[in-house]
Amino acid sequence: PHLRAGKNVIAVLAYHYGCSNNYTRDARAGLFVQLDMSWDNKSRQVIGSDARWKVRQARGWRRDVGLVSNKVGVTEVYDANLDPANWAEPGFDDSSWEPPYVIPKDETPWSYLEPRQTPMMEEVEVFPSRVVKAG
Repeated sequence: PHLRAGKNVIAVLAYHYGCSNNYTRDARAGLFVQLDMSWDNKSRQVIGSDARWKVRQARGWRRDVGLVSNKVGVTEVYDANLDPANWAEPGFDDSSWEPPYVIPKDETPWSYLEPRQTPMMEEVEVFPSRVVKAG
């Protein structure tokens, strides 16, 4: 349901806190993507993250914000004006972006990978039916 006719793009915004707390682990950051697609004609296509991808460090996140607590984690302060608009759209010029560092198999920090057991989240736009008060 997410693919459109014509060109599509796979875009990932990954954020690594860089510290341990109740829900994150202080370890080497990484990203592994595998997209399995099935077509109406019964053919399949698999697309995965590899050295052909392009990366750019987002400049919008401030790095000088502190830890609220070990239970809550860090505060995120993001200025979207510091990152390019439409970076996740087909046709965006990523020619200045860099190739990723591909972690060799024998250096991965993950002991094993397992299939996702929970369904993927869906983003659904909900528009207000009326405005009660403005101003």
